[in-house]
Amino acid sequence: MLACLQLTVRLIRVFSVRTTLIAALIQTAIFLATAVMEVLWFGSRVNWFLIPALIMGVTGFALARWVVAMRRTRGQVVAAIGTALLACPWPVFLLSLPR
Repeated sequence: MLACLQLTVRLIRVFSVRTTLIAALIQTAIFLATAVMEVLWFGSRVNWFLIPALIMGVTGFALARWVVAMRRTRGQVVAAIGTALLACPWPVFLLSLPR
């Protein structure tokens, strides 16, 4: 989770321990809920993997906009894309694939 927040912090070149900690806690809770949702509802269906990625992307956008308070929409969108790619529950998905 911190990799996504580090990406956001590097984009805006501002560092606040408090806001980073708050964003990390929120993002971790949503990540864990998304991982559980993926295991219980979606299983190893590749076509449903886009839903957890979208959830994490929306989470990244919301955190960049309201918690970290990024001003530019472009930075918020980049943070959302980075979060969708980095914080999507890849390990859960890869471990659930049939071998």
